[in-house]
Amino acid sequence: MTTLLPTFASSGWTMTHRLPMDADEIVSEALHERLCASGALPTSCHELESILQTLEESMHLSDRARPTHPGGSRAAPLPSCGVVTMLRRDTLAQLGRALQGCFQHTLDTLSRDDTGRALEEARSLAALLERMGAKELSVEAAVAGTLSHLQAHLEERATRNASAPWLAEALEYTASWPLRLLQQLLPEAGASGWHLWEQRLRYFVYERAGLIFTDSLFDLVVDFPDSLPTLHDLRACLENTSLLSHVAQCFAAATKKRLLHPGAATSDIVQQYIFSIRAMRHVDPTDTALAPARAATQDYLRTRRDAIRCIVGLLTADEEGEDNVVLEELEGEGEAGGAGVPLIPCFDGPDADLQALAEAERWRPEPVDAVERVTGSDAVSQLVGIWGSKDLLVTEYRSLLADRLLAKQGYDCDRELRTLELLKLRFGDAVLHTAEIMLKDLADSKRINANIRSAARGAARGEQAATVTATMLSALYWPQGSVPAPDEADLRLPPDVGSWLEEYGQAYHALKAPRKLQWCPSQGVVQLEVTVGNQALELTVTPAQAITLLSFRERSEWGEAELAEQTGQTPAMARRNASFWVQQGVLHEAAQPGGARVYARNRVLQASTGGWSGPPAEDEGAEGGGPALDAGLQAMAAYEPFILGMLANFDSLPQDRIHNMLKMFVSDPPYDKTLDQLSAFLAHLVAQERLTCEGGTMYKQKL
Repeated sequence: MTTLLPTFASSGWTMTHRLPMDADEIVSEALHERLCASGALPTSCHELESILQTLEESMHLSDRARPTHPGGSRAAPLPSCGVVTMLRRDTLAQLGRALQGCFQHTLDTLSRDDTGRALEEARSLAALLERMGAKELSVEAAVAGTLSHLQAHLEERATRNASAPWLAEALEYTASWPLRLLQQLLPEAGASGWHLWEQRLRYFVYERAGLIFTDSLFDLVVDFPDSLPTLHDLRACLENTSLLSHVAQCFAAATKKRLLHPGAATSDIVQQYIFSIRAMRHVDPTDTALAPARAATQDYLRTRRDAIRCIVGLLTADEEGEDNVVLEELEGEGEAGGAGVPLIPCFDGPDADLQALAEAERWRPEPVDAVERVTGSDAVSQLVGIWGSKDLLVTEYRSLLADRLLAKQGYDCDRELRTLELLKLRFGDAVLHTAEIMLKDLADSKRINANIRSAARGAARGEQAATVTATMLSALYWPQGSVPAPDEADLRLPPDVGSWLEEYGQAYHALKAPRKLQWCPSQGVVQLEVTVGNQALELTVTPAQAITLLSFRERSEWGEAELAEQTGQTPAMARRNASFWVQQGVLHEAAQPGGARVYARNRVLQASTGGWSGPPAEDEGAEGGGPALDAGLQAMAAYEPFILGMLANFDSLPQDRIHNMLKMFVSDPPYDKTLDQLSAFLAHLVAQERLTCEGGTMYKQKL
């Protein structure tokens, strides 16, 4: 007995002789060969419909050719409505993939040319599948194709302009062709069924868009507030899906990878932390999305020794320069009351009931996976909470405030006074009482100095006394160590400078009797006008640097040891201060045969040598080595902040690890130096007493 099996060929149907087959094998084999005839699945509804129509017709042809049973009765016919149930599993899966691709192609076509022809082809294909008993397969493929099309549409829209909001546009698009396609394929669903499908598609858009936003969330935080519209889109996605925990974990992972590493400066970490708090308030007011990243950042900042000083430095920074988000946050909290607690809405007036009702409608319950709210949700409170107490921050603030006030060249403290008032609103008056006295000392000094100048005007000593201005400090209220005791100040002042200070002290005693001044010569600044040949320099220097230069009025040349004894400095201090004047071109140095250094005045002003006066004395005799070494040091100077930042976070590091970390984390400018170049630069930093080297291998930052 033979069976006539329809097979597909490029020229059409052919009749072949095969071994007897069951009906399901006949149908599966025919469809499998036709689907794979071109080596790829059909991509249009019209093409797939023609294949299925040919298959349906072949069933009738096969039925007419089927043999009869013994006794003369014909075998049961192959109903076209059950043909899909006769397919093998692999053929059925192949048909499903083809249907999905065709429906996706239909939506792609509709989105491009906005014609109804492709929609008619899809409806015709669905009707044929329903006749063949494949309606369920048709619906599944249509849904899968629609979701694939939406996924591609969302990804394309996100890459087109990542900074522009597009969620509303995507939701509007979903309600157009994708939903219309499902309405054509499910005409019997009715309005309620179509509404359900619309909600399913909207959920899919919210979920996929939320995943896309989550992948770039760290960049959105960096770009805040420019990225605020996109963050609002992400918030809408979280309100309509269950992605909150996923967003929290992904943002924490991105923060650890891109921010919490040794190559990032502490100030950058702190400011980015503030940006994260600000931005995530707009994404998730419950703080659940920020919680893992916040915990990781706080744990990491505790390991950095300069974190407290960095935070205080940002709080007390001047207004000039780059944006200071920590100071902005403090000022914003101060304007809002300083407590960092959300205000309770107060409803009053004739519309009080309507206002209260609107507020109640805006209320949303916290999600079930919400974390416990952090006490004090503002950024400054969270920064202070890293160490669990405000005492460390207040102590560091007093120390840094003392350094800033002592380094001032005038008495203007408006910036510091405003910062103090803001901190008092947050921490209270008691803990900041000493800082208030420190600022009061400068205000009193300004008034006293004006009175002394006024009293000295017209007097014989007025011209000399007017060259001195002093800051009177209440030493008991300043941080210990910030102001040296008078007996610890060993600098030896030139006679004329000493007489000026004595005259100023007498004027102060006459004004504030019985009080007397005790001078701290090592503190303050000196403004000098230095003339070398026919050129003049105006510089503001430290008292030690000024005393070092003034010593050369008596002699034109000093040895290092003699200069240290003459000025009351240690040899290292004398060498450092003399090197400053060598860099300015006022002095020059030379090495004696025994290795001692000698400094002498220049007859003409020499060009500045930059940041380094030269190699150690024993290497300076190498002719021609200086310029090349200078160029190498200048090329390495850009990496000095990175090196000092690493050593501020670690007790000590070997040269090899510093080299590897620079290659790994420094990209602007890219680190492309050799290990020998790094070794020479580290030796230079040690010679400049910026670093110390222990055991010849471990480098530490000099405290």
